[in-house]
Amino acid sequence: MHPRIKNILENYTYPIIKSITYPNGDMFVLEGQWLGEEYHLRILCQSTLDSYFKYNEADYVSNLYPQMVAENAQYEVYGGECSWEGDGFIYLIHKESSELLWFLFLDNSEYFKEAYFEDTNHIITRSELNLQLRIPINAPEKLSVIK
Repeated sequence: MHPRIKNILENYTYPIIKSITYPNGDMFVLEGQWLGEEYHLRILCQSTLDSYFKYNEADYVSNLYPQMVAENAQYEVYGGECSWEGDGFIYLIHKESSELLWFLFLDNSEYFKEAYFEDTNHIITRSELNLQLRIPINAPEKLSVIK
């Protein structure tokens, strides 16, 4: 596990960048914005946590306040709010190994307060601003906004 990912789970901090991050430190940088009542979300590029911190201060992070929002026999889903207004996150832990599978952070969603397993392959989440996402468990980069 990448040391900066370990920091997420131990110190509950994450860089302030819309992204999906994986245990090895790879990330997809996202663009997400509200256009009226609709949220538009897309992947901008692939990067790494190391690259982010090469150009940004190590303390340019948001504090995380996680709570378990859903679980099944295999996974625990955590969501919550952050120390910066408007931030929200959701992440997935494999129960048997206690390993993080991925971490999603948005700076304009408000906190993710609900989630459920749509089926064995997908999670549905909802934020305080009623942003609903459908996230494939094994390919979170293929997430979609539920309109």
